[in-house]
Amino acid sequence: MPITCAPKLSQLVQQIAQSEFTTSKEANKNHHADDEKADFVTTLIEEVENNPKSLSEAQAHSNWSRWKEAMDSEITTLNHAGKWSDVPKPAHKNIVGSKWVF
Repeated sequence: MPITCAPKLSQLVQQIAQSEFTTSKEANKNHHADDEKADFVTTLIEEVENNPKSLSEAQAHSNWSRWKEAMDSEITTLNHAGKWSDVPKPAHKNIVGSKWVF
């Protein structure tokens, strides 16, 4: 049975924290909705765990072009929203770095 409306991630995280449902392997037949939530959470966790942890990992990933496309899209969105501008580095000041979080 397909899920027609996936629960919000924050709801799922809260339910996991409160142990309100088990994984689909442990759930009994009377808890089909719990099976669907558990399958969704399991898939989500697997996706997150398989994400690259650094730029070099992303570049070595088999779908690097998709990661690059997502990064370019994010930069374009931030540029269009006016979230930063280039300014000259003040003398004798440290620059706060940044990094991609995959």
